[in-house]
Amino acid sequence: MYSKRIYLDACRYCISRFIESYFSDCVMSDRDKKIIHSLYISMLYGQISLWLSTGATDDIVEIYDRLIELSDGMIAEMFRRVKKT
Repeated sequence: MYSKRIYLDACRYCISRFIESYFSDCVMSDRDKKIIHSLYISMLYGQISLWLSTGATDDIVEIYDRLIELSDGMIAEMFRRVKKT
């Protein structure tokens, strides 16, 4: 099994790319970027850790598809709030 560090590094990379892509047109403070970055790394890493610790038997793609549906609007709201500050 891979070490936790490898998963954490992979999460950091994915979230960094996501923020660069989704927030590319947004001017935000380094503090806001760091907060958003840390939140999404924690969420992704936690979900993967939980999935692995429960035997990795559930369909992870299905889980993430559903998470995306459930969280629809959260990212847009963060984007709106960052633009205000």
